[in-house]
Parts: sequence; C-alpha cells; structure tokens
Amino acid sequence: MDYQAQDYQPYLQSGCFYEASKAKDQEFICQPPKDWQNFYQGDWHCCLSPRPLAQQGWKIHLSVALGQEQEMLDVVSRYCFAHQLSFKWTRSRRAWLLKNSKYADRVASGKFITIYPEDGEFIQTVFDLAALLKEFAPGPYILSDRRWQASPVYYRYGAFKEMIKEIAGQKRCCLQAPDGSWLEDRRCPYYCQPDFVQEPAELAKNNFQVKGADISRLTAYQIKGALHFSNGGGVYLAQKNGKNYVIKEGRPAAGLDGHGQDAFSRIQKEAAWLKKLANVPEVVDIKEDFQAWIHAYLVEDYVSEQTLGDYVAENYPFYSEKRAAYVAQSLRIAEKLRRAVAHVHAQGVAIGDLQADNVMITEDGEVKLIDFEAAASLTAPYNPGIMTAGFSDWALETYEQADLYGLYQTIRFLFLPISNRARSSWPMQNLNLRCYFSKEAADYLEDLRQQLLPKCPLLGKENKDDDRQEGTWPSLNELRGNISRGIKADWQSPNLIKGDLPLLEDPDQRLTVDNGALGYGLLVARCGQAAEKKKFLAWLRKQPMEELTAAGLFTGKAGLGGIVYELGDKAWGRQLIWSAQGTSADLSLRSGLAGITLAKIALAKEEGLAKTVELIKIGEEIAAGYEKMPGKGLLTGRLGAILALWKIGCLLKREDFKETAKTGLDALLEKDLVQVDQHVFLAEDGRRMPYLANGTAGLALVLAAIAKDEPKEDRYQEIIKQAAETMDSFCSYMGGLFTGYAGLMLPDLALGRKKALGEKIRLLNNYLLPREEGTLVAASRGYRCSMDLAAGASGVLLLLEGIARNDASLWLPLVQTKNWQLF
Repeated sequence: MDYQAQDYQPYLQSGCFYEASKAKDQEFICQPPKDWQNFYQGDWHCCLSPRPLAQQGWKIHLSVALGQEQEMLDVVSRYCFAHQLSFKWTRSRRAWLLKNSKYADRVASGKFITIYPEDGEFIQTVFDLAALLKEFAPGPYILSDRRWQASPVYYRYGAFKEMIKEIAGQKRCCLQAPDGSWLEDRRCPYYCQPDFVQEPAELAKNNFQVKGADISRLTAYQIKGALHFSNGGGVYLAQKNGKNYVIKEGRPAAGLDGHGQDAFSRIQKEAAWLKKLANVPEVVDIKEDFQAWIHAYLVEDYVSEQTLGDYVAENYPFYSEKRAAYVAQSLRIAEKLRRAVAHVHAQGVAIGDLQADNVMITEDGEVKLIDFEAAASLTAPYNPGIMTAGFSDWALETYEQADLYGLYQTIRFLFLPISNRARSSWPMQNLNLRCYFSKEAADYLEDLRQQLLPKCPLLGKENKDDDRQEGTWPSLNELRGNISRGIKADWQSPNLIKGDLPLLEDPDQRLTVDNGALGYGLLVARCGQAAEKKKFLAWLRKQPMEELTAAGLFTGKAGLGGIVYELGDKAWGRQLIWSAQGTSADLSLRSGLAGITLAKIALAKEEGLAKTVELIKIGEEIAAGYEKMPGKGLLTGRLGAILALWKIGCLLKREDFKETAKTGLDALLEKDLVQVDQHVFLAEDGRRMPYLANGTAGLALVLAAIAKDEPKEDRYQEIIKQAAETMDSFCSYMGGLFTGYAGLMLPDLALGRKKALGEKIRLLNNYLLPREEGTLVAASRGYRCSMDLAAGASGVLLLLEGIARNDASLWLPLVQTKNWQLF
C-alpha cells in the first residue's frame, strides 16, 4: 500500500518511533443482545444480527456532529436491535475525528453508522431513521451517497460483504449483477450506482435539496478545473470577466483540524486574516468571500500553479550539472521568502503553517504566500490545529517561533529536499552540503540559523556531539556499531521491533521480512552473536506459525526458512523452504514465485541437492507469465521474475530459460527505460524511479547478476555504466533500503565501484539520527524512525555489513553459501 502523509498522523506521538496513541480515547458503546455477533474491524465496531446478511444491497449511512455520537448510537442501536438490522459504527472519538480530518479519505468521511437492511425494509428504514434523528445537528455531508432530504440519513447501493474479484487484471471490490457477472463496487466522492439498479421511486420523487444560501455569487464564476481536493473541500481554478481566480471551498463539519474546527470556519478565518494583510505585497490578494448553499468560499487572485515544492521537484540538481545556477536562483528565492515573512510579521500576524507547498513562485520569480488557514496573532502561544510534520515542532512556544522555524526548514528544503528534517541530523547534513553540494548554500543556511536563533531557540544545537560531527564523518565500522546499538528488540511486544506504518496498520505484517520482526531476525542471523541467535530462535518458536500462510521470500515461508537455517535450525529451515509453494498468480520476488525460486536455488547450492523437476516447472510458469506482470521493478515486477528465470537457467543449464530472460530484459530496456541527459530511469506508474524496489538500482543489480554469470556477454555494458552513474545522486527523498538512498548503494557494491560507494557511505548520514544510546534511521516520510528492513535500521545495517563483507545480497533472506552468489 502506498501510504499518504495523512495516514501517519495517528502515529506521530512524542517519541522517536511511530506509535499508536496511548492517550485515553472515548469509545462509543452499546450492548447488543447475546445472540448477536459483536467484533472490531479496523476502526469499525460491528454488530451482526442472527439473521443472514445479504451480500449486497441498499446500505444506509448516518452522519453525526461532534459531541452527539454516543447519543445517536443509543437511538440507532435500539432501533436496529428491535428490527434485527445488522450495523456497525465508528468505534471511538479519535477514529471519528481522523475520519473527518482535512486529509482524510473523502469517500469514508461522514460515515458514523452503517446499516444493512434487506431490500424490502430499506425504504421504511430510511423514513424511520429520519424521523428518529430529526433533532440531531448536521454532520459531515457524505459525498458518496444520496442524502435523504435534510436528515442525517444517506444511502447508496453497495456490497455488504467483501467480494474481491479480478477486473482488467486488478483485484477489485465487486458487486454481482443479476446475470451473474461481476462489476466494480465503485466508491467515489460523488454519488453513483450500478447500472442494474434504480433508486426506489418513492425516495427519488420525494427527496429534495437541502436549502442553503444563495449560490449566485459562486455561479458568477466559470469553474475551469480543480487544482486540489481535500476532505475540507476543493480548490478550483475559476474565471470571471476574462480574469483567472482561485476559489477555495470549506465544507461544514468536515475537514476537521486538531481542535475540531471544520473547513467552513477555517475559510472564514482565513478570509479575515487576508483582509488584514491586504497591503502586504507578498501575500495573495483576496477578492471576496461568501457562503453558497451550505459551503463557505474564498476567492483569491490567481498567482501561479508552481509551489516552492514544485520548483524543487522540477529543478533540483541531484547531479553536479546545473548545480551552480540552481543554487544562485534558490538563494534569491530564499531572500525574497525571508522578506515576505518579515512583512507579514510587521502586521502582527503569523502564517502558522509555513512550508514549501504554501509558498508560490510566480512566473517572474517572485514569492507569494498562500494558505492562511492556520494564521494567528504573532505572540499567541503555539497550539496548532493544523501543522506540517518536519516544518514545525510541538516544542515551539509562540506562533512567531513557528514561522521562523518553518522559514528555516523551508529554505533548508530548497537545498536538501529529503524526508529527514531532524535537528540531530543537521551537522552531518551540513557537512555533506558543504563538501558535496554547495559551500555557498551550506554557509547561507548556517548564517540564517544564527540570525533566527535569538527569536527561535529551537534552532539551537541538538546534542553535545554536534561540534565533532560537523567536521568529520564516522567510519564504516563506527556507523555499523552506532546503528547496531540503536536497534533494540522489545521482547515483550508482539511486534518485537519499532517499525514503519505497514507493521502498525496490518497485523499480517508482524512475521514478514520486509516490514516485520523477521527483518530483525535476518539481521541477527547475519550479524548476531550466538546468544542473540538462540534468543531470537526461541522467540520465533513461540509464535503462532499457523498464522503464516504466505510463502514468499519477504512475506512468508521461503524467507523465514532462510533465516531459520542461518540461525542454526537447518532442518526447520529446509522444511520451510521446500514446502513454500507459489502460484502463477504472483511471480514477484517479494511475495511470489521468483523469490521462492531463489530461496530454493540457494538451499540447493548449499546442500548440493536440487529438485530439478520442480525448478523446471517453476521456470516454465515464470517464462509463460512474466510479460503480463503490471509492474517492472525488482521486488514486485518483471525484473524479479527475469532474475529468477535467469538463475534457474544457470543452475539447470537451460539455455532456453536464459534466452527468455534476456529477451524480457531487452524488451524492458527498450520500452520502459527513460533517458534524462546521461542518466537512465525505470519508468513505473508514470514516474522516473531510481530505487531498488522499483527502479534503476534494481535494474542495475539484475544486469550485474547476468554480467557475473556470463562475463563474455557485453551487450549490457553500456547500460550498466549508465545505470551505475545514475545512482551517483547527491540525495533521494527517503533513505531506506527499498525506496531510498541506501538501496542506491547496492549496485556500487555489486559492481565494485569503491570510490562511489565511499562517497555514498558519507551521504547516507543525511538520513541518520545520531544519539548517545545509538544511531537511529529515519523511516518512510522521515516523520519518525524505524528498525525494519524495508525502510529502517535493519536494512541499512545489512547494507553496511554487506559492504564490509563485499556481499551485495546480505539483505535477501537466502541461505548463505560459498557455492553461489546472487550478484
């Protein structure tokens, strides 16, 4: 799953790692009859009636205002129990706030209670509930549903039970048509219904629009398109009398901030601040604000479609070419931004949420400040309802300090656009900026910090080791030792390690190699002392292995088998690896046949016994199906399947497998490789990717493997050189192994590029947080740290151990053998 910034918000507690909140939450409760099923499903509390539940039908959603949740649940649960209606509700106040927050899923927003009536009782249930709830205040409007009159009752036709089917090669939640065919159960931020149903006429003819304010001021503008959507409302490009404007929309009771304030009131608040700042030239000009229907609107002059974040994304010189011009232009922008903030502060106003996406760059290079939803008086105590992680900090005392801190972090982002913005990392980052990027930029940042420091003490040095770190890099052995000390297993926790979001969100990740405890187990197997290996193996034997049904290299038996084998229980490891069975539905390296194949080959090489018939069958399945894989990358796409097919061919001396692998590789190089200047990137989902999991680094490893097995094969030499040089980037957004900077180092290791590898070891410090008790590794998004393999410390430490041992495959949970090397 591709997690978004808002998904991390519930786990941003005060510590160094992602953690679920331990603060007391208000659970919404009711007492179902004894013969009802009663259970939790994510953020839902479910109550199922004894009578059978249909697989699909007209479902009813109820929305509620803050503070009335328990009262509504009391009323509705009594009705549902009396009428034998299965239902579920959002289980707690925190879950309800998150569901309706600014960047929450617009489709799920507003759905407090879901009820599953039979078709014959659906209409009467709508009428009954509307009557029962007529005194309740309006909650968030449910965008995906039809609202019944002015009530909090909404409805749509959809699945009652999860029905997953494959449509156009993708697994989708589905509905079944009367003819038995399957179609997607579309969940959109607007009302839609399947073609085979009609809205009941009794509802359709008697429904009416909720009365609201006059809409003529809104319809005076021609909406040209949407610039942005959030759960609080849209941001639209509009035109009036030939001039372009931006219209911001605020929905009532939705888009809640940390104080429970909705988008409607924030728009009104923003309009008031903009009027106060009307004479500040760097602040976007307000034209008017008004209410139309039940929404609030703010109209601003159109400035530009390029934010400062866009400017960095489009222009940042990851390689040395064009760096001087970028630095000169960015320093000019930085100075203009400083003046803009000073001019706002001169009016006694703080911006409140200053960050790169709230700064616009005009066509002539000027700075315009937008988004004053979080604005406040300059001297007000800092207590934000909205803040951007990495550009702010709860330790700030006033809104003036918040702006100055955001100013520094925003300008720092111009020169180092990475996820890790922790203050303890600044000294090493500054050293790398000075030595590998631009001395002028590094000096500017230090001068800026010193100038802002008197008013913003949080910009001071973080720890007592700062001065030593500013001038020297830790050696490879120091890094290994420091990161090792920072990884501390919690033997009382079911997760064992502090991980990234997948581990916290999905219980099935607990015993995986990439996101769960087995990544730490792989590290122990490779680097641990005998006592550590014994302890982990004992912990592993206590785990409910019946939960482990997956077979993949990073997700199941194949990877677990390699780890267990290395820990010393060879019989168990052998049994797990040979019993791991995949299917042609998943050919990937991460979870499918490709990874399982490599696990079996490694074991066969170590023990001198290959199950030839099984490997031939797997090879035939991969050869027949890899071209249909939607992804291209090493871990989940075609490259992993091509690598496995090549290795089967080498092991079994099957030239047909090897030729098929090279044919697939040639096709990928021709169709899916994008050249930018002298650099090459794998195109994945319309983006240029350099990473191990899904980009050029993974491609370079596959090419290195083929070159190692067939030294006389020279047709890939030029692309290997280009791919390797593409890895010589000053930085990438994240630092982890799979989709970050650490993964860019593996091709250097596999290809013997010692100088490039030495520089990258130094640059890896950009993503590390040195502490007295051990160095931590910034996780995905950089908001907190992680000990996992995919994005955190276990993966980085296995990389560094591989460098020390000259082995580019230590990060893979394969049986280690002197008889065979993958790369």
